[in-house]
Amino acid sequence: MPINPKKLEALHEIAVKLPEGFTWAVFGSVYSALRGIEVEPNDIDLLMKEDAADEFRKIFKPKFVETEKMELSQIDRYRINEEDVEVIYSKTEEDDQEPLVEWEEIKIEKTENGVPLLPIDQIIKAYRKIDKTDRAKELEKLE
Repeated sequence: MPINPKKLEALHEIAVKLPEGFTWAVFGSVYSALRGIEVEPNDIDLLMKEDAADEFRKIFKPKFVETEKMELSQIDRYRINEEDVEVIYSKTEEDDQEPLVEWEEIKIEKTENGVPLLPIDQIIKAYRKIDKTDRAKELEKLE
């Protein structure tokens, strides 16, 4: 199932506005759809390092909605191009939070539109950290 064109436009807007070298990648159902899994994404999930999430907030400040603390991370919610966007990251000063991926160990791929994708094995590890084993198992079929 192809990704809704409005979501693709929002992803493109994000990719264009973020500076080169910015550490981020798609996550969630958009990632799965870009990898060929039949899923219709409800929103756009992005994984980032903390400093990247801080910079993202500066760039997209007028589109910021709220922040929610989760178990291992937190989520900043935005409304971009009429689409819900969730930026997932971990705060270093929070003892109960830890990064879902080890950014320094990863080679990020990019789609033809410049949208960064993490290697499947790293996404699978991230899903296991947050106890989304069904999604991890779906992605393991692609390895």
